[in-house]
Amino acid sequence: MSNIHKGYGGFKAKFATMATVVALSGVTAFVPVVAQGASLTQVQIDTFVALLQSFGVDAATIANVKSSLTGGPVVPAPSPAGKCSFTRNLSQGVSGDDVKCLQQYLNSAGHQVSASGAGSPGSETTYFGAKTKAAVGAWQAANGVAPTAGYFGSISRAKYDALMAAGPVVTPPPGPGPVPSGSGLTVSAAADQPAASLAPEKGARVPFTKVVLSASADGDITVNSITVERQGLLDDTAIDGVVVLDEAGVQIGLVKTLNASHRATLTEKITVAKGTSKTVMIAANMATDLDQESGQVGRLAVVAVDAGTASVNGLPVVGNSMTVNSTLAIGSLASPTRGSLDPGAARTALEVGSKNFLASSGKWTAGSAEPIMLTQIRWYQAGSAGTGDLKNVRAVINNVEYPATASSDGRYYVAQLGSSIEVDKGGNIEVAIRVDIEGGSDRTIDFDIQRRTDVVVKGKTYGYYITPDNGSTANTSTQGEAFTSTEPYYDGYSHTISKGSLRVEKSNTVPAGNVPVDVSNTTLGAFTLEAKGEAIQITSFKLSFLLSSGEAGTQLDNVSVYNSTGGVVAGPKDVDATTQTTFTDTWTVPVGAQVYTVKGKLTTDFEDSDTVQVSIDPDADITAKGEVTGLSVTASPTSSTTANTQTVKRASLRVAIGNTPSSQNVVRGVNGFHFATVQYDATDSGEDLRITTQKLGLTPANGGSATDINSCKLFDGTTALTTGSNAVEPDESTANTEDALTFNMDGTGFIIPKGSTKNIDVKCNISNTPLSSETFRIGLTSTNSDTTVAGKDTGVSVTESVTLNTGSTMTIKTGGALSVTLDASSPTSERYGIAGKADVLLGVLKVHATDEAIVLERIALTLSSSTASTSDLTNDNSKMVSLWDGATKVGTAVFQGSETRATSTLSTSVIVPKDGDKVITIKGDLATLGVSLPATRGHLVAVNYDGEAVTTTRGIGQSSGNQINPSTSTDTAGAGVRLVQTYPTLERLSVPSNTLANGEMTLYRFKVTADAADDLGLARVTFRVSSTSVATTSAFKLFAYTDSGFSTNAYAINPVHSRASIDVVGENIWNGNEGTVADSEIVFYFNPVANSNPGASLLTHEALNIPLGASRYFELRGTLSGVTTGDSITVALLGDASFASNTNLVNRQTADAVDTATHDDFIWSPNTTSTSATTTNDWLNGFQVPGLPSIEMSQQNFTK
Repeated sequence: MSNIHKGYGGFKAKFATMATVVALSGVTAFVPVVAQGASLTQVQIDTFVALLQSFGVDAATIANVKSSLTGGPVVPAPSPAGKCSFTRNLSQGVSGDDVKCLQQYLNSAGHQVSASGAGSPGSETTYFGAKTKAAVGAWQAANGVAPTAGYFGSISRAKYDALMAAGPVVTPPPGPGPVPSGSGLTVSAAADQPAASLAPEKGARVPFTKVVLSASADGDITVNSITVERQGLLDDTAIDGVVVLDEAGVQIGLVKTLNASHRATLTEKITVAKGTSKTVMIAANMATDLDQESGQVGRLAVVAVDAGTASVNGLPVVGNSMTVNSTLAIGSLASPTRGSLDPGAARTALEVGSKNFLASSGKWTAGSAEPIMLTQIRWYQAGSAGTGDLKNVRAVINNVEYPATASSDGRYYVAQLGSSIEVDKGGNIEVAIRVDIEGGSDRTIDFDIQRRTDVVVKGKTYGYYITPDNGSTANTSTQGEAFTSTEPYYDGYSHTISKGSLRVEKSNTVPAGNVPVDVSNTTLGAFTLEAKGEAIQITSFKLSFLLSSGEAGTQLDNVSVYNSTGGVVAGPKDVDATTQTTFTDTWTVPVGAQVYTVKGKLTTDFEDSDTVQVSIDPDADITAKGEVTGLSVTASPTSSTTANTQTVKRASLRVAIGNTPSSQNVVRGVNGFHFATVQYDATDSGEDLRITTQKLGLTPANGGSATDINSCKLFDGTTALTTGSNAVEPDESTANTEDALTFNMDGTGFIIPKGSTKNIDVKCNISNTPLSSETFRIGLTSTNSDTTVAGKDTGVSVTESVTLNTGSTMTIKTGGALSVTLDASSPTSERYGIAGKADVLLGVLKVHATDEAIVLERIALTLSSSTASTSDLTNDNSKMVSLWDGATKVGTAVFQGSETRATSTLSTSVIVPKDGDKVITIKGDLATLGVSLPATRGHLVAVNYDGEAVTTTRGIGQSSGNQINPSTSTDTAGAGVRLVQTYPTLERLSVPSNTLANGEMTLYRFKVTADAADDLGLARVTFRVSSTSVATTSAFKLFAYTDSGFSTNAYAINPVHSRASIDVVGENIWNGNEGTVADSEIVFYFNPVANSNPGASLLTHEALNIPLGASRYFELRGTLSGVTTGDSITVALLGDASFASNTNLVNRQTADAVDTATHDDFIWSPNTTSTSATTTNDWLNGFQVPGLPSIEMSQQNFTK
């Protein structure tokens, strides 16, 4: 809640005539003092202000008098004795004469606020900005005031008083004079003056006069005030106040009322840069009741401009006259109330770092006269927080954020909203303000709307700005009163930014683990210290240690506290006999969560399995204060916080051979073969370990000798640990005799962190000399298993624990093997393939390599269908089949002429891993169907691996270099694709309801989609209907639509079947020929042009055409009667279990021929050469149609 202009109202004031002598600049003025409980009108206040101005009283004194007359606070003026009178905390964002006095003192004390301009010697201001903050910080640093935060609070005031008591500050020579200002200002009327019009009741910002201010070219000009005079036959009471607006429509300064001389002086400073112009609008806020003044005509003229020493030319400037109107019903913004986004209560501990805090919110309802448009909102920040404390301030309207710009004094935040926010008649609008809290510990945030006209609203019909309605209650100086009838217009809650806080928690960055003895900087534990509100300065920090029974605190030496970057902030100090140590170092915890680590040295008096825990009691063991506020901070929690337990362990190591790699075959000639993995286990060690040498045993058998193996190395992952001369060359040539392999590590060896394990791989080259079935093992043998290991920090030698294991058996092979089979992912049943389509999936092969990796060079293929020929592949000479490794095309195959065998020579390297698989996909380019084209409709195109051509498929062994042919001689039997022009895809859809009811209802829905290749024809569909007696007396119809909403007819007639209705279950007659049908089936034939109900022998049947890529949505309806509880119906669309003919679809049948076959429930045509009539040989049944099962689609169940 703001305090400015409290008590501003419409009632008369009684005042005493006590004379207060104000001595300034040799002038004595008699200032009236307001009697207790009374207040003055604005006219009376302006009269007193004019009187003071006539005596030449300075602006700061006048401001204090005005504040006093209106019930506001008075900022103390500087003491005439040269000492400032500081009675409040000063920080960035505050204003007042005490700030100016502070700046003068800083400039005189050698801590200059600014070298030139505002804040420089002789040009001190009343605003505490960033430069003042910096100067205060420098003064604090020079005079030993901590923290040096630039915040002039109680500590700084005490230091200032002490310095002033010690003696006056020597005043330095005067600084540079003020920057020269321009010599002349021209005031002129803008060419686009507001036209003469109405000034309606409750109108706000009604434009009267548009003025151009032009500065001379020799310097900037500051306009101190603009005096406006009401002229014409118009009462002053018609105008509530006068405002000046900048080019963007933002109000400059405060609203002013007309005085007894019919004038208002607008005193907000306006700077006009040299040689430029600024345009401002003089506007009026009209009274809420203009019944008495209606019809009066008047204008507002600019009659005086105070531009300092600059001459002013062009006055007066008079705009057009406006006619007062009380009958035009312009819009309104009524029913002001607290918004739903308002916090609803004052926050007493708002944390620094809080994001998106909704500080205040108001809500209104648009009136019934016209729609309105919200164009601008201006919030007043009445709290003590400065602009540096608040970031990312924005207005929130309809969940959209609009940035709000702070005024020069940091008090007003204006959000320009443009023309996008419209509210219809009777609609609601809520405006909130959202901020991020960056600083300001112990300061307040209080967002108010100072005046009604700070909510800038414009009517859409008449175009006038509107003054929102008042609140219903008077302001009583209670915070958070929401909308009032006085000022502030909206009184928001005052929220307090909390002073600094500090919380201590255990950090798991140092987990429970093992620690060594006699090692400096051993990590003993860690804590998270979280500072909120402000940085926290710690001056005392006591740690306690919980030790195993019998151990003393004096066994802990050189304990220090480290920050997250590794710097020491406290210590080192030894622990005393009480197992405690207190650090008196001064260090700062930044805002946020920081991890601090405790390190020290355990003496050799500790024994293995002893435990050490470091703890702290935050509220008792930490002395801290806020770095900004200087206020004492008690850390939390109130109970002790203990870090993770550390267990004393001297360095130890276990060594073993891992289970991988397992025993296996290996083809000779391979390099870098993985023989063994050495496992180093330091999980029980209290210290990191350094390995410098490792001895292993190489054991050959079955006639092998160690010299068949060479260039043995150790690897940590992909990093070699024994390179160059440290690679080991086995030298025992006696067959079946173990050889010692001693590995000396590169450099200083490798490290195994305490509490961890590390796997080190042993890799060697195998020469081409060993014979098949010779074996080799590398491991930890009884004679060769030594490890040279020591503590990383102590250097103390460690005796390792060894688990003997001679290693896995690696059996030599002279070459690998290759096999080809059908992969499980290959399609297991025939599918339809679209003619003319490339890269159609034909099958998937699995190639397996045994004993060594094999580079696959060629694969033999066969065109395996009994009906297909090479003509069914592409119509050019390539007859293209391609092979793929995943998404990579690796080769092609060509079936020449009428050949059914082809060889694919791979163009891209395909490596089949040792004892692993490689999946190869076969794809084909299908030929186009058409008149005089050689491809045959209905042919089954199947391409498989040709097992009989065993020497054609081949690869090269990567280890042996041998050419390898497959061991399998059997063709794969992958399913192929049927060559068609197009095909349908079906999908069952849900029905609106599954509850039976009398009358017509939907019983089934399904979708038929034609492939994008071509149109298709549909001649018959069949449903199975199983029911109680209700179904046998029902009539059925089938409808077709183009949309999933079943609303747009797909054909000229709907329903689409050839008879008007199907009222017999089990009827199946086509052109007089009776087909096969079960008693529970309902058959539909189609005539999309017309349907009738003649004798069966006269029915005309035509196919439904479904365009390429399009879908048709079918709906089966039944008319039911006599439905009773317990009745049920199940309905399903039927499929076909095999093809209608046994000639592999090469010679397809007419539709009626298919209809008389055993499997005839779904009849369709791929329209091979054109749209097929039902009498052409181009019809198929539902077998293998995607989405249509061989028996039936899933059924719909209906019950009553």
